Amino acid sequence: SRVLDYLKIDVEGHEWSVIDYLLKNGITSRIRHFSLEYHIFPDWPDKARYPDLLRTYKRLKEASFYKYFTGIHPLNHTPKKFNIQADVCYVNIKFQS
Repeated sequence: SRVLDYLKIDVEGHEWSVIDYLLKNGITSRIRHFSLEYHIFPDWPDKARYPDLLRTYKRLKEASFYKYFTGIHPLNHTPKKFNIQADVCYVNIKFQS
């Protein structure tokens, strides 16, 4: 099976669905490093999805991915409005080729 040394995910808010897909289909075990741009805006994704988003986020750690960098986008970061955008980098600590 193919190995991805590095995967960049920047799909403007759809990253949650992409991560969920990668986890559900066992693709993450073939990824050495990946980075993504997280988006959480006041009106999207829907607040009713937050518990699912948190579960997806936690499943990354369960899949042996650990963050080694987080860069908040300062011009878009307004916690009072819950407008969060950040670049995050992960490494798969149990990766085996």
